[in-house]
Amino acid sequence: DVDQEWQYLKEYGFSSIESVDFLKVFSQNIDNSLRNIPQILEPKNSRIRYNLANQKVFWKDELCARLVLIEKDRTLNPGDLQLLRRIVLKLMPYTSVNIIQTSLVVIAREESETHRNLVDILTRAWASEKVNIGASLVFRDIYLLPFFYRQAEYSLARLKQAKAPGTFFFSDCAMDFLVLEKDPENMYYACHPDVLCIHQADETEKTEFLKTLAVYLSCERNITHAAKELFIHRNTLIYRLKKINEMLTADLDDPYTRDYIRFSIYIVRILTGQNSLKKK
Repeated sequence: DVDQEWQYLKEYGFSSIESVDFLKVFSQNIDNSLRNIPQILEPKNSRIRYNLANQKVFWKDELCARLVLIEKDRTLNPGDLQLLRRIVLKLMPYTSVNIIQTSLVVIAREESETHRNLVDILTRAWASEKVNIGASLVFRDIYLLPFFYRQAEYSLARLKQAKAPGTFFFSDCAMDFLVLEKDPENMYYACHPDVLCIHQADETEKTEFLKTLAVYLSCERNITHAAKELFIHRNTLIYRLKKINEMLTADLDDPYTRDYIRFSIYIVRILTGQNSLKKK
């Protein structure tokens, strides 16, 4: 594809020789001590605007190649993906980065970075705002990967509908997914992670925290009204809410989050009541 790349640059006023000379200008920004490590550069030029990733490849201490990836409006090819994969691994060494068709699938450990920080790092890896990132919900068990890969795919599809590059978190469209999805397990794992955590705690400890949270939210977080609805003492409710807050990561002051949690509780109750879920 070299001739095609040069043809692309020629559209901006560069011949093939001029293109090579142009790239040489930025050699002063390249750290020659780095071996087999990608570097991200952002050249600024009045004639052509692009982002560039550079990597020198060594073999037995000898420089044998220099790989340059120039941003271009086209589908990424396997070579592009391999270089981008190495860039992501350099920025996030404790992740698993896999190439599936024309996409990079990144599985990252939440312990090292927060969910949204991970997406910020991925965005920087491309050194561009013209990247589509679909982020699933957080999950703990690797055997659940297919369900959360489906969420990331759904998020990317929403980006394509918007016809604008960017980042889309599945949590921001989860309720739409729950309405349209037919598979019970996909629906269950699309519920708010806090709801699943509390539900599993109820199953293990034989508590009623999920019911308590549902009533508390339906009463618009009014403790007096919720206690009456649950037929328990106000202090008992306060104790339960304290235990529930220890499991919550969500901000209940956010209206969308409250709606998502309420809908998730509704879905979990239906699915578990109908025994629609396969036993793991």
